[in-house]
Amino acid sequence: MPVQFTTHTVEPGITVVELTGRLTLGNRLAEVEHAVKELIKKGSRKLVLDLAPLTFMDSAGIRMVMMLAGTIEDAQGRLFVAGAQGHVKHVLELTQIHQVIPMYPDLASTLAALNDPAAPPA
Repeated sequence: MPVQFTTHTVEPGITVVELTGRLTLGNRLAEVEHAVKELIKKGSRKLVLDLAPLTFMDSAGIRMVMMLAGTIEDAQGRLFVAGAQGHVKHVLELTQIHQVIPMYPDLASTLAALNDPAAPPA
């Protein structure tokens, strides 16, 4: 299944983008990237990618995540990853994205860390 996404605000200033399915090269990936960049343009400065329902990510998906991290950093914000597991977690660790983007085991721990900046990523 091509990637599907939903966005919602959990707290003022924290936007969650939940990705479901397979994040691979194609038009749908470009749509997701564009939509998230629009959120950043509209003022999102704490952006959480909830990857728990994501089952696969290829190199284009990795590129998109890194591009979004750069875009939000340029806007004085920060990107966080929540819930990556299985293949997706393995790919993010293999490419060492977890060294650049804070990763947490689930959305709840990500939100807790955003409310307590002293809490380290998992």
